[in-house]
Amino acid sequence: MKRILFIFMLLPFLSMSQVEKSSKLYKILKVNDSLIFNASFNTCNLDELKTLINDDLEFYHDKAGLIEGKDTFIENTKNGLCKSPNELRRELKKESLEVFAMHDNKGKLYAAIQKGVHSFYENDKKGSTAKFTHLWILKKDRWFLKRVLSYDHKQPSINSGKKEISISADILMKYAGEYEAPQTGKVMVAVKNYYLNIYNDKMQMNVFPESETNFYSKEKPLVFQFIKDVKGNVLKMVVVENGSIVEEAKKIK
Repeated sequence: MKRILFIFMLLPFLSMSQVEKSSKLYKILKVNDSLIFNASFNTCNLDELKTLINDDLEFYHDKAGLIEGKDTFIENTKNGLCKSPNELRRELKKESLEVFAMHDNKGKLYAAIQKGVHSFYENDKKGSTAKFTHLWILKKDRWFLKRVLSYDHKQPSINSGKKEISISADILMKYAGEYEAPQTGKVMVAVKNYYLNIYNDKMQMNVFPESETNFYSKEKPLVFQFIKDVKGNVLKMVVVENGSIVEEAKKIK
């Protein structure tokens, strides 16, 4: 009997299905999704943002924690995103957007769940990608955002286009030694198995060969280029970050 009752209680949840993308509900919430992020990230139109959020908003973020209440959320947006010196932008992965209608026991629509994936940009550089789940509630024919889950934030792959190759120990040994750079100071390069370890008293980094002279980091957008003379002697190490030279270190030992 208890099992039958439990199944009966689950029926409303089991019957909840995704609405068609051509439906009125899907289109309304898609517009609201755009308005929410346009008002917060893209334009900082806080007056418009206030009209879309329920008073008892709860915003759960997997990196920044919990924000409770409409007023707190608006204040955090005002003093955070809206004061950033950088140009911030959010883009929805359009094909990822899903909407699920929620009805009460009389069949009346009272809420909807909206799910999707989006990416964030700072000065046109892609930042994190994340998933979101929004609970919208319907009050007097108007939709308000009541609950937000923002999760599975992932940073873009570092040096994702790089492909590691194998080179001989003899070649690796030519790069080992001591280098000196104007900004960084003295830097040591050591051979570790099939890759190089670059370090000093403030940092340590493993770099991997993509060619006989170019090595890249798997943790930061850095490439290290070793420059040789006509006899094959290593003269210096050039450090490239995001495609631009940021440092040159002369080999001294």
